[in-house]
Amino acid sequence: MFLGLSTVEWTDLAIAVLFFIGAVVIGFVLISIFLGRLGRRLTQQTQTGLDDVVIDAIRPPLYWLVFVIALRVATNRVDFLVAQWSTQLDNTFFVLYLSIAFVFIWRLISSLFIWYGKEIAAQTETRIDEQVVPFLRRVTLIALTVIAVIILLDHFGINVSALVTTLGIASLAIALAAQETLSDTISGFVIMADR
Repeated sequence: MFLGLSTVEWTDLAIAVLFFIGAVVIGFVLISIFLGRLGRRLTQQTQTGLDDVVIDAIRPPLYWLVFVIALRVATNRVDFLVAQWSTQLDNTFFVLYLSIAFVFIWRLISSLFIWYGKEIAAQTETRIDEQVVPFLRRVTLIALTVIAVIILLDHFGINVSALVTTLGIASLAIALAAQETLSDTISGFVIMADR
């Protein structure tokens, strides 16, 4: 016994640390190879820059996903150390996975809208795309943030149905209070779409 741990527990701890380091290094190398060298070769064969944008958007979240998965497997290996913290660890890993998914989708949506604004909207004869695309991007990212917050609150047992109902009532009140402004905004969108 050394520091209150038996030889078997020290062995499990060493295996967990070595697995974590090895998994992170191998994962980073594989992602760099597939998304770096092979991905660039494949994307250079296409005419559009969309695939480059997608690869650049997904690379950092993939690195973090490999890191978190390796950490999760390593902590499962040393369950004798973290048995009393199992609920907190489960919650922590849920937040980490949700954060990675949120960042992944955020980066993908932002990159797609920016790519569309630069590549497609700039080539059209009208300026409608250039005016509407940033607005749609903001609305989409706000909706994504609201969905992520609702999922997080629901996981921790907070009643989200009351929050969703409140948001619905608040949006109805704002819509009724700003009826003329909203009708002008919608009319503006209709005019731009008709052009």
